[in-house]
Amino acid sequence: MVGLVFLVFNLWSFRQNYLLKHSGVTVQGIVTRTGIMHRRGGAAYSVDYGFVAAGKHFEGTGQITPAVYLTLRPGGPIGVLYASSDPSISETSDMSHNNVSLLLIGLLGIPISLFILGVNFRLERLPAQYAYEAPPEPDTTVETEAIELSDDHSGIPYLLRRYYEQEMGLKGGRLSFEVEDVNTFVEQLRKKGVRVKTEPLPTVACRMAVLVDRDGNTFTLYQRTPSH
Repeated sequence: MVGLVFLVFNLWSFRQNYLLKHSGVTVQGIVTRTGIMHRRGGAAYSVDYGFVAAGKHFEGTGQITPAVYLTLRPGGPIGVLYASSDPSISETSDMSHNNVSLLLIGLLGIPISLFILGVNFRLERLPAQYAYEAPPEPDTTVETEAIELSDDHSGIPYLLRRYYEQEMGLKGGRLSFEVEDVNTFVEQLRKKGVRVKTEPLPTVACRMAVLVDRDGNTFTLYQRTPSH
């Protein structure tokens, strides 16, 4: 967008200066108002004027030098240069810089505008492979195969399953963790707010305890007996 606006402005300025240079006509205009604009680096002097071209009245605003500014008065004369093909385009004869303006606009203004426009166009048309793509959401679904518990009545898996089903009335698999010392782990978890559903108790194959985490999930801690 910036490049397009800059290009249009430079083409418009180039057209005005070109017409003034190649079809400019100098006439005497009438001063309607003068002014000074103070800005960083100095002051700018301007004049509003009117003139007649092809039987019609036209008005314009132009820049003037400080020396000319001191001599101008409203209603007084001022030299005006206008384009015969378009009298609405005019400037003061005192500050006519058509040759310099055409050179600067043609060599710098328009090429820079086209460069900015081209850069903006390329940024909008970047190939898809250069565009940022957000990584896909991680799949948190975990699929596992069913685990068949051993039918060995003296084995730890069997004892844990039987305890859950017969003593606690729970069906299906439950998480079990082997630890070195059930009593120590139970006390550590109790201090952290984990509810102990079944205090550590001895079985044929292990010493075990049942706990419930903060989300209501039941799990078992067990400690193998030396013979297992």
